[in-house]
Amino acid sequence: YAEIKKELEAYIGGILTQCKGMEEVKTILDHNPEDDDDDELDDAEPNWQVALFKGNKVLVSHPNFQQYLWMKMTGDGSVNTHIPLEGFVDKITNIRPITKIKIKRALWNIKNIPLTILTFLFCYPFVVFIDLFKKGDILFVNPQTVNERRLKNGMMNDLENQQAYEEASPKGCLDYFRKRMHIPMFRMIPYFSIQVVYLILLCLSMWHPADPFKLNFTDRNFPLAEI
Repeated sequence: YAEIKKELEAYIGGILTQCKGMEEVKTILDHNPEDDDDDELDDAEPNWQVALFKGNKVLVSHPNFQQYLWMKMTGDGSVNTHIPLEGFVDKITNIRPITKIKIKRALWNIKNIPLTILTFLFCYPFVVFIDLFKKGDILFVNPQTVNERRLKNGMMNDLENQQAYEEASPKGCLDYFRKRMHIPMFRMIPYFSIQVVYLILLCLSMWHPADPFKLNFTDRNFPLAEI
């Protein structure tokens, strides 16, 4: 049975090798026979999740799988890849190319991490509240699905107008935030930031612990006395 397992894993990896483009890879890895709708709330896992959960090393380590997974992390390439001061870094001649890549990555983080956290704290709550008075699906339906639904509803009939409609993505305010919400990389930034803040508060509480038997909760100097 172990030999059969290895042969099946190699066979699946060979299928990915035969793919001529990422569209074919996406078709194979996104396949989910129990998915009967177009939202992101599914009980069954698609093929790429099954490969990860079951530890299929041959499939997960395949270059096409890695490229596909990176595309999902960056929202199918929709992440804003503009790097501040990129032209200035390219003009520096006395550093190695790998160092330039690290500098660009650091500049991208300096730009997008604060921007994503501020957007998460001060924009997302209002956007979700406003969307409740429309369709209320901004958290569950990605932009690609929204475009596909519009095409299925018969908004464009001839082929040329359909192609132009697909290329022209929505430009509204809610569409902009929908796009950012459904990019996994931008969702990970607030998540890890919350965990870091929690660990910092936990360490501070352990560094100067307070004895509850000696605290006077009616003392005005106690921070929780006014509550």
